[in-house]
Amino acid sequence: MENRNELNLSLYDRLGGKNGIQSAVELFYDKIKDDSRVSHYFQNVDLTKLMEHQTIFLSFASGGPNYYTGKSLTQSHEHLNITSAHFDDVLGHLTDSLIELSVSGRDIVQVLTLLLPLRAQMIKDPKDR
Repeated sequence: MENRNELNLSLYDRLGGKNGIQSAVELFYDKIKDDSRVSHYFQNVDLTKLMEHQTIFLSFASGGPNYYTGKSLTQSHEHLNITSAHFDDVLGHLTDSLIELSVSGRDIVQVLTLLLPLRAQMIKDPKDR
């Protein structure tokens, strides 16, 4: 059974705050770079900047501070022609990264619940959503 104090923490805090999310993002991009199915999306991209944006985004999405001032998800991804399969591949890498960092199953489900609705903003072809 989980500690009552832990249940009162935000998802952001349960993920370890900015440092925990940053660790997950770094591990996530290590996995992405090694996956030929999706690595082409990240060629010629400043990964350091992208990881910083991803950390900020996941921090905000999980209940942390809102200090992202970049483009919208649609603007950032519309030129990439992301497929539904590739979206799922990327979420799989995020899931694996969180598991590797010993994030609880409940918290992983909560992260995925926050991210799955974003599919429509990231996948260009409506038939593929």
